[in-house]
Amino acid sequence: MPRTSVTLTESALNLADSRAKEKGLTRSDYIAAAVESALNQTESDLNQLAEKDKIIESIKLELNQLESELNQAQLDLAKLESAMKAKDGEVSFLRGHVAQLSQNISQISEKLPQLPPSQEEAKKKGWWRFWK
Repeated sequence: MPRTSVTLTESALNLADSRAKEKGLTRSDYIAAAVESALNQTESDLNQLAEKDKIIESIKLELNQLESELNQAQLDLAKLESAMKAKDGEVSFLRGHVAQLSQNISQISEKLPQLPPSQEEAKKKGWWRFWK
């Protein structure tokens, strides 16, 4: 088994000695187990970070897709608003024409002499007496 040298503060060395004694291990075995445990924990943490990175990348892709869809929806909305303004303009134009035509019809009808009702209508409604 290869050997490694480590420099520890006196308080860390005293703590390692007391913990090793509690567990019935030598100082060397306790420190080796602590280093191995720290390495296993670090590897586990790295795996969790890698999984979280994958999740973050997945969320980024989904966010980019949603942003793209939002931009497209905003463009569609702008097109619809423009079309609605054009249609509103057409409706206003037509309303103006209808009002003008109604006014022209009323002016023309005022100038025309009152015509008697048709003979059939007069007989049906009993108006024939007034037009004779």
